[in-house]
Amino acid sequence: GEIDRFAPARTALMLAPGAGEDGRLEVSEIPNVPFDAEAVVLSACDSGVGEVSRGDEMATLSRAFLQSGARNVVCSLWKVDDEATGHLMRTLYEELARGQSIGSALRLAQISTMRVKKWEDPYFWSGFTQVGGAVAGQLDDEAARAYWARESDIRSAPAWLLAKIILGWLAVSSVLFGL
Repeated sequence: GEIDRFAPARTALMLAPGAGEDGRLEVSEIPNVPFDAEAVVLSACDSGVGEVSRGDEMATLSRAFLQSGARNVVCSLWKVDDEATGHLMRTLYEELARGQSIGSALRLAQISTMRVKKWEDPYFWSGFTQVGGAVAGQLDDEAARAYWARESDIRSAPAWLLAKIILGWLAVSSVLFGL
């Protein structure tokens, strides 16, 4: 991915170019592409990070995918380690294949990664979070849609910062304490 701090709507996922496309899938383009998906997983570094744009809104890849119809997004909040992320993602997909919810699968993947001695430091496993739908399977779809409908009315950067802190705390707490 590529974060554009001067023009947040130009933050993009870098894909293979072809068929007249440049390979950049920009935040501003994603809401125009319908994603009827239970989850979008963004395993790249900083995929959940964005900048405050005009109007005090956060322009992030995760928000763009939620606006386009994805019910959940798994994304990273910092530069993540490739090897640890590979392990975490393999475990995440294994747990999803076993029928776990996205929140439970992420939690189990984080626990699995944390139990590997060289990755026990939270830097290696706690950088991923779930955004959207049912956090850890605790909200039904209707409640989640109502929450995200209200989310579009939030206009202050401090509210987004507080939300990121709370989501990060919930992710770490759910792994450490099984919440």
